Amino acid sequence: MPASNYGLGSVRRRKDGRWEWSAPPSLGRKSIYGKSRRDVLDKARAWTASKPEAKRVKAEDRTLSETIEAFLTSATDRLRTATITQYRSVLRTHVLPRRGQLPVARLKAEHVESLYAELRDRSVSLRTLQALHIAIRQVTKFALDRGWIDKDPMAGVRRPGGAKQARVGDESAVRYWTAQELKRVLVAAHEILTPQQALVFEVLAGTGCRISEALGLRFRDHRVPRLSFVRTFSKARQIEPMKSETSRRTIEIPGRLSGLIEQERSGRGAQLDDYVFATGTGTPLDQDRVRKLLVQVVRAADVPTRTLHEIRHSHAVILLEAGTPLKVVQLRLGHSDPAITLRTYSHVTTALEGGAVRALDAAFSMP
Repeated sequence: MPASNYGLGSVRRRKDGRWEWSAPPSLGRKSIYGKSRRDVLDKARAWTASKPEAKRVKAEDRTLSETIEAFLTSATDRLRTATITQYRSVLRTHVLPRRGQLPVARLKAEHVESLYAELRDRSVSLRTLQALHIAIRQVTKFALDRGWIDKDPMAGVRRPGGAKQARVGDESAVRYWTAQELKRVLVAAHEILTPQQALVFEVLAGTGCRISEALGLRFRDHRVPRLSFVRTFSKARQIEPMKSETSRRTIEIPGRLSGLIEQERSGRGAQLDDYVFATGTGTPLDQDRVRKLLVQVVRAADVPTRTLHEIRHSHAVILLEAGTPLKVVQLRLGHSDPAITLRTYSHVTTALEGGAVRALDAAFSMP
């Protein structure tokens, strides 16, 4: 069933484990079930081909709804589960009911901008609007690549809330703990949590990794003195590969952290393929569980409230303030470009510039 001939419909995995294909509006209401995604798509192609009344969808007649469903189906194999889930949620909740029947070839920037205005009036959060903006951009790019539209209407639509970047010199752009505050957090974690639970915070603080990357670690990823990040355990409770080559990385870690990881392995009698942070059934710990532990630790340590991701910021700021080269920090964090690191921590690099100037004064001072 080529994408150019028919709307592709949508595919999802049901709670009972079966896969379900739903026909696009152009082919009427129809659901087909199968044991696997490939199985259900094969059945859908056969069903569509057997319908003599199925007609080609002309580019000028293809609706935004059909385009969205085609995009979601095609993206299943390309994008991460959590990303697809978010796209599906915001598009079906906010776009389909309000702009779904609009022919995609007639979609203009003002249609999207007026949609944002409607949603603001309904008190939809800025974060949701920004997620929606990203999703719609992906849909229009998909349509443009397939020749369903002549130009991208999103090219003239500004991201809700403005450009996503930290302002130079604005310390409120990134929140973090100081080295002393982070040390108090780790001490508190060891005092009130189990060794494995405390190790989660040690890994986050000692590597600057994302929580999804920490929870995806297996013991075989640790080879003293290095730790490799090659997979994640997402919010959707799915083990997934890294989304880019730069996020897939091996970094050197402190000797103390290496020792704690080896203690955890020997204490549990774990195998190399076992997850470092595992439940009693052997599956990775859930992110929500770790967030609840963080609340307890913050209270015990008597430090400002921070999120799990802000432990990552703390790691980066501590390194930068210690004079670590920006490129090294970028590689440890898994950023694709040093510009991302610079933009995120611009207030730190700006503050360090004063020290650089003082060093020059000292170097060139005359008697």
